[in-house]
Amino acid sequence: MQAVSGTTMLREEAEYGNVLLTSLPIAGLRRHDLSLPGREPRGALDVELTVGAQSLRVLVTHLGVRSRERRSQVEMILSLLRGHDDSPLILMGDLNEWIPWRAALRRLSAWFGAVPAPRTYPSRHPLFALDRVFMRPARRLAWIRARFGGEAQTASDHLPLDAGIILNEAEKDGGSQ
Repeated sequence: MQAVSGTTMLREEAEYGNVLLTSLPIAGLRRHDLSLPGREPRGALDVELTVGAQSLRVLVTHLGVRSRERRSQVEMILSLLRGHDDSPLILMGDLNEWIPWRAALRRLSAWFGAVPAPRTYPSRHPLFALDRVFMRPARRLAWIRARFGGEAQTASDHLPLDAGIILNEAEKDGGSQ
């Protein structure tokens, strides 16, 4: 696996931001600033991966904690995606939103389609679905589930999500991870 990082904040003790771990070849990488004045710096990794003969675009983000901030950041993300062709596209990350009818999730669901939202926070006793995996076209998202047990519940205050995606329309029974 190789790590693709998108640092948004440097502190003496650590770097903060987004990261994508992948075993797939990286064909392109863009880092987008989603920061708003007076708020914690935020960003999105925009990575083009090669899967066999096709391309897979993956966006990884961590949205802000205030509703207005998330709405603005979602609009920035959607503006990056306007004109995207029909090739597979994944948006994933901590969206800091658990109420489906709030503006940020409504806008994302309108563009990507509704997706299952397993509870991921807090990891020891998950109550809220803060983390999401969206896929376009939506029919290529086979399943999403939170990973429980062992290190999954102690490595972070959020549970990790596993998602099955169908990269090749001819694939059946759950696709690739």
